[in-house]
Amino acid sequence: MRKLFLALFLAAIALPMLAGTALASDFYDDRIVFGDNVTLASGETVDGNLIVFGGNVTIEDGATVAESVVVFGGNVEVGGHVKEDVVTFGGNVNLLSTAQVDGRLVTSGGSVNREEGAVVSGGESNGLDGSIPDIPSIPDAPGPSVAFRIIDPIFTMFRHGIESMGMALALGLIALLVVAMWPTQTHRVSATITGTPALSAGLGLLTLFAGPVLIVLTAITLCLLPLSGIGALLYGMVILFGWLALGSVVGARLATAINWRNASPAMATAVGTLLLSLVMLFIGIVPFFGAVVQMLFASIGVGAVVLTRFGTRPYLTGAPIVEPAAQPAAPTPPAAPVVADTPPGATVITHTPDESAAPPAPEEPPPSQA
Repeated sequence: MRKLFLALFLAAIALPMLAGTALASDFYDDRIVFGDNVTLASGETVDGNLIVFGGNVTIEDGATVAESVVVFGGNVEVGGHVKEDVVTFGGNVNLLSTAQVDGRLVTSGGSVNREEGAVVSGGESNGLDGSIPDIPSIPDAPGPSVAFRIIDPIFTMFRHGIESMGMALALGLIALLVVAMWPTQTHRVSATITGTPALSAGLGLLTLFAGPVLIVLTAITLCLLPLSGIGALLYGMVILFGWLALGSVVGARLATAINWRNASPAMATAVGTLLLSLVMLFIGIVPFFGAVVQMLFASIGVGAVVLTRFGTRPYLTGAPIVEPAAQPAAPTPPAAPVVADTPPGATVITHTPDESAAPPAPEEPPPSQA
């Protein structure tokens, strides 16, 4: 379940990267689709969660989803095997006779049609009641060797580390493009972060918690269903823009600390976002504490975005904009000395022209002989 929440958070971050009407991307082994219908044919398998925004889902007999199916604003038809939960917001669910759901069936704002023979092992509920299904125990059986049991967690940690680095690198590249296209807006949000971090954090926490609630409420009301998709898009854009603004602050401080004088604001923001994302992803490994730290940092950026209205207006008049240190001007070389023309063997006298000195007075002509 923790991995499912992480996938939903990453999906919200990925919303602004939509280049068309649909996008399918993988976070870990999850499949996330925006604005398009999904059909899993017989024999097809999704190794993680299947998360769909604004589209219908069809899982045919013989298809398998290794984890949960989550659909916002779309209908679901299940004829295959879902090994965890099926969760829908604002859509109907049709369970065929061949459907097998090992977890729960959770619906919000939709109806359920269940044919005879469909299996839902975890029960059904209307709305998220907050209960957590029991994890079935694994019977003892002859397993792998001791060496494999030691190596497997190390390999899993290494794989997650590589995936975290890939995610951080992707965010850094997005930061580079965003700052290059909207430098003024990014600077305004960064200035608000440094000027009012406490106010930004408070407003950001309120936005992070209120946003999903409003999206779900609009999805339940069918006449407002299109607004739920727009709200989800804006919610993801706020989170992403706030995170990039935090990366801008980190990059500017880093450039100043290491005396990186020729760093452009876009490059400094990309490096800062990369480092910030890496640190936060590895902090997230720590249970509870990591999630709290990630949410606090994200809330500061989200609050600053809201205060500046996506950077279109400065919240603090005259607030300093955090940018890399400017390249100091090179010193002006001294003027070359002036050497007077003298005959050979005479003493050479040099002097430096002084512009501040007054010009010599013109010589008076000798008095004329009467």
